[in-house]
Amino acid sequence: MPEDNRQEIVCGCFNLTRGNLEKAASGSNFERFLEETHAGSRCTACLLDVEYLFVNAPKDRTSAAGHHVARQERRPLKRRIYDVLDRIAPQIPFRLTNTIPLLSGRGIVERLWLVNQPMVLGKKVGVPPHRFVLTVRDGEGRVSGRERHDVGCGESKAITFSGAPSGEALSVGSVEISRWGLSPGVRGTTRPHFEVEAARSNTTLHIQGAAPDPRAWLTAIHAPGETRILFTAVNVAARPLFLEFDFAEETTAPMRIEVPPFGARVIEPSAKHAKPGQPLTYRYRGRGRGKVHVMTASPTLDRIALDHL
Repeated sequence: MPEDNRQEIVCGCFNLTRGNLEKAASGSNFERFLEETHAGSRCTACLLDVEYLFVNAPKDRTSAAGHHVARQERRPLKRRIYDVLDRIAPQIPFRLTNTIPLLSGRGIVERLWLVNQPMVLGKKVGVPPHRFVLTVRDGEGRVSGRERHDVGCGESKAITFSGAPSGEALSVGSVEISRWGLSPGVRGTTRPHFEVEAARSNTTLHIQGAAPDPRAWLTAIHAPGETRILFTAVNVAARPLFLEFDFAEETTAPMRIEVPPFGARVIEPSAKHAKPGQPLTYRYRGRGRGKVHVMTASPTLDRIALDHL
């Protein structure tokens, strides 16, 4: 393989290159490989590509006589059981559900991209049409609308949300997205993406599942007057989500937030003693089930970037 390809980043979350993937794949099965490298375990966006590259990675070894001998690796018992079940079990469509924050404010437009592309591990396959059911909620968890969209093989649809609540520069609700095949078949690429457009920026992100008791941290330069650090929290459960935000560099009491059932909140923690240019470590920990995103923005919200945590 050309050296340039070996330096290609396969998993950005753990900085795994294609060359390192091939080294780790040699003499390993896929389950052990994932445990050792953690590839695909954080945002999961690369998991299909990682599996494809792992399966096609060279796994030869050299014999004592200097000849290359193909390694005959016995598949794990669990994988062999799955193979048997796949052969005898009927195909049944199953439902996948995820929830995204829905930002609303002056000059902010959010789009949801629904896709049904026939790609699996680099190969085109025939995939059934998929149904997407959207449930839109406000920040208090109240349902404000429902939509149903059927997306055929190879098709995509963009759903646009816009409009600023009276008197509010920025607020957040949520969109619950349920999707399933309308007939048995192979699922291709159906993970939706959402796009947030501000007056001077555009950011796009794929959806991720919520987690129980979410917690994470990040470090950013404190730049008051230039950059705002905000968080969106979406509760996907029928009971409240409790969050605490603080800074590793300060000893002040944490900022406590309660997100109502199926509700959402925008949180902007404020450091009391930080100086401009100082690195700040933002931390949060939660009790409940939800999804938190970090948002960096200009003071007037004409530029917004969003990412997973």
